[in-house]
Amino acid sequence: MGIWRRLAKVLFWPSEVYQDIVRSPKVVLPLLIIVFLVTGYSSYYVANIDAKAVLAQQLEKSERVRQLPEAQKDIIINSQAKWLIYMIPVGALVGTPVIFLIIGLYFFLLAKLSTAEVNYSQAFAIPVYAHAVAIPTVIVGFIILLATDFTTTPLEEIIPSNAGYFFQLEDVGSKLHKLLVSLDFFGMWKLVLMTIGFSVSTRFALWKSILAIFGPWLILTALTILFA
Repeated sequence: MGIWRRLAKVLFWPSEVYQDIVRSPKVVLPLLIIVFLVTGYSSYYVANIDAKAVLAQQLEKSERVRQLPEAQKDIIINSQAKWLIYMIPVGALVGTPVIFLIIGLYFFLLAKLSTAEVNYSQAFAIPVYAHAVAIPTVIVGFIILLATDFTTTPLEEIIPSNAGYFFQLEDVGSKLHKLLVSLDFFGMWKLVLMTIGFSVSTRFALWKSILAIFGPWLILTALTILFA
C-alpha cells in the first residue's frame, strides 16, 4: 500500500492500514508530509497576526495572570510577543517529530512490558499515521484563514472543532473552559486512530488499548486544567 493511500485510508479504515504498517512501517515520508503541513499552516498564521493581541488573549485564560497588575501584564506581553511568531512554527517543525518519538517510545516500552512483538519502527508509526488527521485539519484551517480576519485570534481558536469554541471564558471559568477546549473533534480522532493502531500492532484487546491511550490523556488533561 502506497504512502498517500495509507494517509488517506487510515482516517476511515485504520485497522486495515495498521495491519499493513506492521508488515512495513515506512515512517519517514509520512512524517515529513505531516511536519511540512503543520509547519506551513502555523507559519502562514503567525505571518499575519497581531502577536500582542493574540498573546494578550492567551494570557487572559490564566487565572494567575488575570490577577496581575496591568503594567506587569504589559511587560509580559511586550517581552513575549516578539518571540511568539518564531515559537509557533519552530514548535511545529521541531516539536511535532519529538512528540512522535516520545509517544512511539511509550508504545514500544508498553508493548515490551507486555511481551508483544513490536519493534520501535512499528511503535513510532502508530502516532505518525494517526496524525494523518493533520491533513483535513490543515485544509479546514486554511479555508478559515483565507476567508476570515484572524489577525487577533489565537491559533487554537481558528477552527470551531472543540466545545470551548462555543463558550465564553468569562461565562464558564478558566478550568471548565480548558476542559471544553480539550474536547476537540480532531484531537479525539487522533486518539481513536492511535488506540486502534496500538491494538492492531500489539494484538491487545481493544479495552486495554483504550486504557493505554486515553489514560495518559486524561491525566495530562487533568493536570493542565488543575494548573490553568
